[in-house]
Amino acid sequence: MPKFKHCFIMENGTYKEIPYDTLFLGEERNPQFQTRYFLPFHDCLMEVSEADYKENYRQKRRQKYLLEEAIAHNELSFDALDTDDQSGLNTLVDHGAISIDELVATKIMVEKLHEILGELSESERELIKNLFFDGLSERQLSKKTGVAAMTIHDRKVKVLVKLKKLLKNYK
Repeated sequence: MPKFKHCFIMENGTYKEIPYDTLFLGEERNPQFQTRYFLPFHDCLMEVSEADYKENYRQKRRQKYLLEEAIAHNELSFDALDTDDQSGLNTLVDHGAISIDELVATKIMVEKLHEILGELSESERELIKNLFFDGLSERQLSKKTGVAAMTIHDRKVKVLVKLKKLLKNYK
């Protein structure tokens, strides 16, 4: 069963519908359409210009980057949670069961943590982000950066000692 119900190609300035099986031969794209650009729209595949194709994917990459940055800085908006199926507002957890005291205490702790993390160097923050927020193991980070896993471990220990000292001295 084809992924798309309709496929449209541009011919002589107008769109012409073609069968999915004409555009794709099994899993491979038909060589006749190899140099053409297509974007999905609902249940259709539509031919677009190269510029429109590149702009569409540039916008998608930018949106993904902005979402990752927002998550990293705890700055999500309702729009960032939107999907095709539902509004971001509907995906939020009901905080009605949490007391206002707990919310205030959590906010204060998060603000203090941001201030303390701000006292770390950029490389120390990046190390903490990769290991604790992104969930990379020391070995994965070693492969990603080309730095020896033992060096990463030693740096992590030093940063954690520094964080402990900063937390102890924080008033």
